[in-house]
Amino acid sequence: MFPNSTKIYNVYIKKSDINPVETAEFIEEGFSLYALIFGVFWGIVNRVPLFIFLAIIVQTITSLLVYNNQLDLISIYIIQITSNIILAFEANNLRCASLRRKKYVFCDIVVGRNLLEAQQRFFDRYLDNQTVQGNGNKENISDNIPVANKDEIPKDVVTI
Repeated sequence: MFPNSTKIYNVYIKKSDINPVETAEFIEEGFSLYALIFGVFWGIVNRVPLFIFLAIIVQTITSLLVYNNQLDLISIYIIQITSNIILAFEANNLRCASLRRKKYVFCDIVVGRNLLEAQQRFFDRYLDNQTVQGNGNKENISDNIPVANKDEIPKDVVTI
């Protein structure tokens, strides 16, 4: 939105992968403009079935209300716009929940002006951690990745 504003990214990894850092998923916190504009297509591209289901339900209900002449068109538009804005605010949270269902684990939070800078900060931090812990022995890479414990995750985070 603002050219020099910083963004917060959640980093999820799949610890069962051979090199979990290479398949790390970076999810931006906050409002998703693409989810607002593209709706169901955003959900399909990002593989978020709950978002797709909710968007289709909202569209179906509003279509039935229009078909049965229960509400006037302006009310229907207000309902659709409001529900789409709410879904756009929750889109990235639903994407995180979808990743958790796929056995991804929350790994880190990074801040950057864009995705590339956030990825660079995460990988720099990861490589610094590797050089400090590395002693020349071959070990499983996923053992050195800092992953948040369940006790560290806030209680208000809803896991689906």
